[in-house]
Amino acid sequence: MRSAGVFVFVAPILWYSAFGPNMNPARGYLARLAGRQAETMDVPMTVFGIAIPIAFTIIVIHLTAQLAMAFTTAEERPPK
Repeated sequence: MRSAGVFVFVAPILWYSAFGPNMNPARGYLARLAGRQAETMDVPMTVFGIAIPIAFTIIVIHLTAQLAMAFTTAEERPPK
């Protein structure tokens, strides 16, 4: 149940990071940030905004590992 809740929370965030309305990649979160500049630095905001999709991708990796451990039997798991 917890894995389903995590997936329901993470999937839209990752989806809308790449795609905007009507599956238009030009209107996604990262594409919109690419056109903006940080006021104090001459760096695109994408440099800072990429942290959100990276963090949520790490959450998905942990979710996958948790599900893999849940579906293995005790004999298949490595010793602690």
